[in-house]
Amino acid sequence: MNYNETVEYIHSLKKFHKKATLDEMRAVMDKLGCDYNNLKFIHVAGTNGKGSVSNMLANIALNEGLKVGLFTSPYIICFRERIKVNGQMIPEDALVRLSQRIIKAGIDIKEFEFITALALLYFEECGCDLVILECGMGGRDDSTNIISSPLASVITHIGLDHTAILGNTVAEIAAQKFGIAKKNCPLIIAPNQPNEALEVLNREAVICDADSIKILKSDFTGSSFIYGGTEFRINMAGEFQIDNAVCAIETAKCVGLGIDSIKKGIAETKVPARVEVISENPAVIIDGAHNPDGANALKNVVKNIKGEKTAVVAMVNDKDIENVLNILLPEFDNIICTEIADNPRSLSAEELCGVAKKYKKNISVAKRSSSAVEKALALNTSVVIFGSLYLASEVRRLFKK
Repeated sequence: MNYNETVEYIHSLKKFHKKATLDEMRAVMDKLGCDYNNLKFIHVAGTNGKGSVSNMLANIALNEGLKVGLFTSPYIICFRERIKVNGQMIPEDALVRLSQRIIKAGIDIKEFEFITALALLYFEECGCDLVILECGMGGRDDSTNIISSPLASVITHIGLDHTAILGNTVAEIAAQKFGIAKKNCPLIIAPNQPNEALEVLNREAVICDADSIKILKSDFTGSSFIYGGTEFRINMAGEFQIDNAVCAIETAKCVGLGIDSIKKGIAETKVPARVEVISENPAVIIDGAHNPDGANALKNVVKNIKGEKTAVVAMVNDKDIENVLNILLPEFDNIICTEIADNPRSLSAEELCGVAKKYKKNISVAKRSSSAVEKALALNTSVVIFGSLYLASEVRRLFKK
């Protein structure tokens, strides 16, 4: 198989079903001959902010001169984004070769477990000094949780998402996320968590203190703030990124990374589709907000945009569509509903429009996301594109072109 055929094969594997147990996943890695526990890990779980915190930690460690593996999900443009060493995506030939190793082992494995195995094989092969390992979903039962003794376990902001799998309440979801905590391993928890999340915490943890953050400036260019007596700069929009940065700061300090590296790593971090500013005047923003927690974070950005605002929205059918639209649509003057191409989970533009009319009247429909973006830009207003990372991926390709 070539690269494209390999990626198609991985995507053809089963997804939503009973996940493999951690013992089964360990058996998979044993059969592949991967001694992953010889690597050093920082393990990251949470509902929102995992990607930002993971990328910050990877950049901090790079500034310390370490060889750093980074495993994140989902990808925005290229599948290989999910597996990086020192900021470079896994080469196509390495992905094909290691995938063949998994396939030839004759293991019955599902999509995320396959990708986890692929990443661990690559990180072992590269001899990484440190791996930043992001959970795919949940934590306790996530295939990444086979690691036995990470340097630190990290919990970013917890909210409602994947409720059909993780639970219907914040407390139930928090219990899943806290499942990555290990004995004799520090647990770092991002600030501003819901009370229901912290109520189920049954062990000591470093809970980042929101009251000790002093915000100096926050706009489309990023934020400056003081924490622990030190000034930091983030070059990503949205005040919520300050919480992510503080979480990364406490984690990096906990594992012995230096303050200069922390400051540089945070300032250098940019993550696509996380309030990604394509243009400042007029504002054009792409964001993957698809759950209430993410919607509230984006709302705090949108309400500070002056003048007329247009939303381009598409969503998949297993998300909390009503709450996301209820939170965000009142902030906009114009709404354009669209859909995600070749995605069976996507609501049609007409279906989404039917729901959106409950929260806003000035709504139009464009089936193709490219047409929706063109229509939005023609209005000469600020434009915010949100509702799904799949939509963000489609639209980002348009702007790249």
